[in-house]
Amino acid sequence: MKRRENRKLPHEHSLPPQNLEAEESLLSAIMIDNSQLPAVREILEPDYFYRSGHQKIFLAILELADQKQPIDLVTLTNHLRERNQLEEIGGATYLSRLIDTAPMAVNVRHYAGIVHEKAMKRFLIQKSNELARKCYEDAMGLDQLLAEEREAFSEIMAKAGKGQKIQKLEMSADDLLNYFSSVRETPFSSLNNLIEGLMVGELTVIGGKSGMGKTALALEFLNYTAINQGRPVIYFGANMSKPRIYARLLAQRCKINLRAIMGSRVPGDKREILLQNHEQINAATIFDHIIKDKISLLELQTKVKKAQDKAKEELGLVIIENLQQLFWPGKSFKQSWDEASFVAEKLKEFCYEIGGIPTIVSSQLTRKKDGSDDNRPTPSEILGKAGEELPDVIIMPYRRNFYEKKEIKEGGRPERNAELLLVKGCPPVILPFTFWGEYLSWEERE
Repeated sequence: MKRRENRKLPHEHSLPPQNLEAEESLLSAIMIDNSQLPAVREILEPDYFYRSGHQKIFLAILELADQKQPIDLVTLTNHLRERNQLEEIGGATYLSRLIDTAPMAVNVRHYAGIVHEKAMKRFLIQKSNELARKCYEDAMGLDQLLAEEREAFSEIMAKAGKGQKIQKLEMSADDLLNYFSSVRETPFSSLNNLIEGLMVGELTVIGGKSGMGKTALALEFLNYTAINQGRPVIYFGANMSKPRIYARLLAQRCKINLRAIMGSRVPGDKREILLQNHEQINAATIFDHIIKDKISLLELQTKVKKAQDKAKEELGLVIIENLQQLFWPGKSFKQSWDEASFVAEKLKEFCYEIGGIPTIVSSQLTRKKDGSDDNRPTPSEILGKAGEELPDVIIMPYRRNFYEKKEIKEGGRPERNAELLLVKGCPPVILPFTFWGEYLSWEERE
């Protein structure tokens, strides 16, 4: 059977949504009363009009307004004539008819709302048709199609929201109390004193050089939220087996050497505490997914929503290891920091799409240092200049001993000169910490 090309969908034969009378009434009202224009241009763009002549007329109106010129039959006719568009819109006769015969709009915003709504429906049809054709062509993978659908939806939502009325700021007492009660404490009192905890809808980035202790810090948050606070957590680990994640949680909680746990060499006097914490970890609600290579943000969101459905209560925290393993299907970037910034921006949206659950993501450095002798990382090295403002909180673990190898041999463990650099969410500050290499754990110093 011969394949049919340029296949049309059934609704493509129908007339798109439009209301020419509303368009005419709107243009008429502006020409008669120029003071109506500011309210209209908050809502409409020229391409929101269905008739191409109306698009040209509205664009001419905007250009005259920007030039501080009056907008009437004479000035509009002259402006369109100078641009060789007068005949395209129906001539001066059509402009005159608009004023003489179109009903004068009493409520201009109402007419603008009608034009806006019809335009949004046409945009939806257009984007849906484009996606449907790509599905029929079957040349794209599902992830890329879903990414295009998401971007098209975001674009239309942005257009649909233009010009919406400002709402009065009000919130019920119950909603306010629920919001405040949803703040998540961190495992460290010094951090809580600075940022008050992890807030609803916030994105926290743990950034730094590979081997600096980012995973250990992320697991401290997991341990505290899931076990100490009893809140469900979903953890996206990076290239680490489930037994190793489990062993690291035990090592942090029991203060037992990680390699001793993994090698079944736990001292006899430590076995009871090991078993107690083993039971506590099993009793906690921890969902995990190991990212072996890369994972699209769309798949990530799907897995979070599945975890939400399984949990008996709202998730307390989402933890994602290694921002560099996340991608948006169909997008490519010349520079690693451009991709990191883009992914961070999508993660900000993601935080609200999953119901405002506080989200932590770790990130490696994506840029080289600027030549400074100080080895401490900076936000621009993690997300680039464009992306450093995206997270709500940025925490950068720093271990001086990582660079001073001789000191590690002489001083051994623990490393009592480690730091957490807090550069977003409060004034920049250095918090003194101890890093315990034996059980890969961070501990506050007095």
